[in-house]
Amino acid sequence: MKRILLLTAVVVLTTLAGCNKKKNESSGNEDKPKVDWTKSDNFILVELREAASTLGSDIAGLASFEEDGWEVSAEGSYIHLEKTINKVDVVMNCYFNEDKTVFHTTCALDPTVKGNPIEKLSTVKESVEILSSQFTLPTSDVCDFRLMRYKKITSDSYKTLTSFDESLAKIENEEYNYTFIWADQAAPDFDDYTDGLLVLGTMSGLEMSFAKKSDDGYIITLDVTSKKYN
Repeated sequence: MKRILLLTAVVVLTTLAGCNKKKNESSGNEDKPKVDWTKSDNFILVELREAASTLGSDIAGLASFEEDGWEVSAEGSYIHLEKTINKVDVVMNCYFNEDKTVFHTTCALDPTVKGNPIEKLSTVKESVEILSSQFTLPTSDVCDFRLMRYKKITSDSYKTLTSFDESLAKIENEEYNYTFIWADQAAPDFDDYTDGLLVLGTMSGLEMSFAKKSDDGYIITLDVTSKKYN
């Protein structure tokens, strides 16, 4: 599974979710019907549910994953979990705070062969659309859409959009990398969101990234954080 961890590091493509949005900060998606992402059978959202369920757990609380067939190992400040599900290698790393409680979890989905559930771009787009303009963690953290960053694989230049509808419309070409962000407070730029969610644990939310992997489908990277536990 070393290969998967390398891909996780290389492809940091993420969709993030922001919380407690001010009334004058419109995402442009308020009129669309909400779908409860936790009840969706979309493969990406099923695995997001697995990852989000680890928030607030202690080491003993992660034992159920081993009972469900996951390989579980301790790696210093985090617990490493991996399992192949429906032709997709799923790798999760659960990071602990000083009280040994999970506050941040990464989840990488790497399709192994054709015929996997994340082979089609429409599946990826559906997962983003279901998350809609508001994302609520199992910890009750409510997060609003903040921005999406995207670029061509052949380019180092990113472009950023703050409108959910415009961002969703950009998911139309498999030659692009995308990162969506939902977070619980305003921030001036992408790096501040990323630091708050992935490094500092000062924001609650979701970062979701994806990119095309040959003909097998899409590599998805999910990061969920609850500042309540950091």
